[in-house]
Amino acid sequence: MMMLKTKIFPIIILSLFIFTTTWAQHSISSIPDPKQQGQDHFVSNPDGILSSSEVSELNQIAKQIEATGKVEFAVVVINDFTYEDDDFNFAYTLFNTWGIGKKGANNGLLLLVAKDRRRYRFITGAGIEGLLPDVTLKQIGERSLVPAFKEGRYGAGIVVAAGVIEKVLTSPDGIAELNSLIPREKTFIEKNSNYFLIALSVILAYFGLFKLIKKWAPESQKNSKKNSKFEKNVFIGCGIIFFGIFFCVFAVTIFNTNLLEPEFLPWTIGAVASLILTIKINSGRTTIKEQSKDVASYLEAMKNYLAKTAILIPFAPLTLIGLLKQFLKNKELSKQLIAPEGFEDYRRIDRNSNPTGKPHLTAGQYKEEQLGVKTYQIWKGRQADDIEIVAWPGEKSKNYFECEKCGFVTLGKPEQKTIKAATYSSTGQAEKFQSCQFCKHKIALGLVVLSKLVRSTSSSSSSSSSSSSSSSSGSWGGGRSSGGGAGGSW
Repeated sequence: MMMLKTKIFPIIILSLFIFTTTWAQHSISSIPDPKQQGQDHFVSNPDGILSSSEVSELNQIAKQIEATGKVEFAVVVINDFTYEDDDFNFAYTLFNTWGIGKKGANNGLLLLVAKDRRRYRFITGAGIEGLLPDVTLKQIGERSLVPAFKEGRYGAGIVVAAGVIEKVLTSPDGIAELNSLIPREKTFIEKNSNYFLIALSVILAYFGLFKLIKKWAPESQKNSKKNSKFEKNVFIGCGIIFFGIFFCVFAVTIFNTNLLEPEFLPWTIGAVASLILTIKINSGRTTIKEQSKDVASYLEAMKNYLAKTAILIPFAPLTLIGLLKQFLKNKELSKQLIAPEGFEDYRRIDRNSNPTGKPHLTAGQYKEEQLGVKTYQIWKGRQADDIEIVAWPGEKSKNYFECEKCGFVTLGKPEQKTIKAATYSSTGQAEKFQSCQFCKHKIALGLVVLSKLVRSTSSSSSSSSSSSSSSSSGSWGGGRSSGGGAGGSW
């Protein structure tokens, strides 16, 4: 039993030694990035080799170096790193993993100290190799780091070396050289010039399409009065503004995307311009309907208009919906041009020359046409009194009912007129009725109670924003190293 214990004891000691040695070795991922503590942190001291005052002093030196010379100086002090790496490969990989230095200028500097391995290594970005060549870093290491490290004064040695580096990088000549390395930051216009050019191209393309649709539009639309044109433009403008605001809010809410950002600007302009083009195309169809009293001339004008505007569908996709509806409508209207059965030898009266249909249509029938309830086609035979009138349902046939007094489909839907307005404290009263648009006959449908007004209860909850004092993390500038630097041992 005693012999067994004497054999096990060395094994336990060896296992503990291997465990603690392995645990003290750092990989690239296990070294904490000091920028996670804030932008003014440059020192990583995971094993507590440096005192808090030394870390603070080094952070202050590195902060001054960055403020004066724009150089990012990182200091990493650890016990040891993984044995399969040497100090150069480990420090070089760590430098590029963090991206020390400003992007483009590559003006970063890393000092790695591995205490147990008794190695130090400087890694530089290509941008500062002229100010801190390998030989200079070697001298700084041998004169400042090595003597102090042999005495176990790691923090003191690094502070002295950092002071020497600060003098080199913040000297007038050093600052001038470092500033020449930093690339000029592009202006907002320069960064997004491609997007702006594309947006301008979209505007010019749609401007040409607007000119084209204006050329195709009916004459009455182009020669309309200034007042009506102004009102129409105001209406269209308000609609476009509303659509643009809604579109942007929808994109931000659903897709967390700001459509006013330069990269989305061409798409936003294209969407708005497409909407304007759709409105203009539909406006032309409306004008054709207004000026064509006869179905034959309406169909002919609409056929020509649709044939031209069909090529604009790729630039105004929403137009496709209206064009398909118009196509189906034209197909239905064309049936009105066919003479009724038994009256094939009759000819149809052109309603453009006789819009009121007199003397063949009554005033009530003409009122039905004005309301859009019915359309009447008048067919005339060889004799003057040979007249056949055919009624066709209009677009608003479902909005009116037959009046019990005059017999025409001119009775409007139920509506109500307020007799007593409702308040916050009492209900109101209104009269419900239907009225004929032709004979003015009125049908009373009784009284209705208007509910009390309700005050808005949208309590503006003053959300007390508790400002957390947690420091936000920072980041390195994204620099790279080409392998410059120097190292040594003690």
